[in-house]
Amino acid sequence: MNIISQNHRAFNYSIAKYKGTVLKYVMYKGIASGSIILCLFGLAFLFACNEGPKNPVAEYGDALTGAYKRGQQGGETANLDAVKKTVGIYRATYGNYPQTLDDIKDLMTSKIDLSRYQYNPENGAVSLKE
Repeated sequence: MNIISQNHRAFNYSIAKYKGTVLKYVMYKGIASGSIILCLFGLAFLFACNEGPKNPVAEYGDALTGAYKRGQQGGETANLDAVKKTVGIYRATYGNYPQTLDDIKDLMTSKIDLSRYQYNPENGAVSLKE
C-alpha cells in the first residue's frame, strides 16, 4: 500500500467520522427543538381550553337538573297562560275582572297554585311572582 492511498483512506475515515458526529448533533438538536415545539403546542392547547376535565356523572346530573328546571318553567308558563285565559273567561261571563284570583277557582278545570301569580284587578294582568 502506498502512502497516498493510506492518507486518502485516513482522510475519508476522518470525514466520515466528522459527518457522523455532525449528523448526530443535527439529529439531537432537531429532536430537542421538535420536542420543545411539541410541548409548547401542547401547553397552548391546554391553556386554550377554559374548562377542565369533566366528571361524566356530574355532567349527567347537571343535564337532568337543567331538564327538570326547564320543565318546571314550561309548566309555569302553561299555567300562567291558563290563568290568563280563565281571567278572560270570567270577564266575558260577568262583565268585569275578578277582584282576586280566588274568584276564578271555580272556572278552572285543573288545580293550579294561584299564590304563585301576581294579579292586578284593575286591568286583569296576571304575571308570575318573582
